[in-house]
Amino acid sequence: MGNLPNVTPEEAIASLENGDLHIIYEYFRTTKDWSHNYMADYYRGTFARATQEFDTGTVVPINEEPLQLYKDIAWLGLMNYPNQTPTIIAFQQLPTSEKNRILIVLNDLLENNANETCTE
Repeated sequence: MGNLPNVTPEEAIASLENGDLHIIYEYFRTTKDWSHNYMADYYRGTFARATQEFDTGTVVPINEEPLQLYKDIAWLGLMNYPNQTPTIIAFQQLPTSEKNRILIVLNDLLENNANETCTE
């Protein structure tokens, strides 16, 4: 639902399409690192879908969710992880068990693939 009260993702997208930028302004005015908070609220699913499609070469049908791994990976760029403690509001609002699970997945992914060389 996002971090702004009474604003749905659909309303946020419509505001961009219609040139009504008050929602983005409100993010800018009220949150540190507003762009990453905005993307975490409204585009994390899109990032996960695109990453899964790129990685697997298979389209994720619009009526299906991306796999959990790709949803977890979507947090990487938004949080600048592992370089800093995650400060994204949407991440902070997750239950502690979910935050810990995501961080374990990301740590494992980074540690197990740190020295992997791209072959293409």
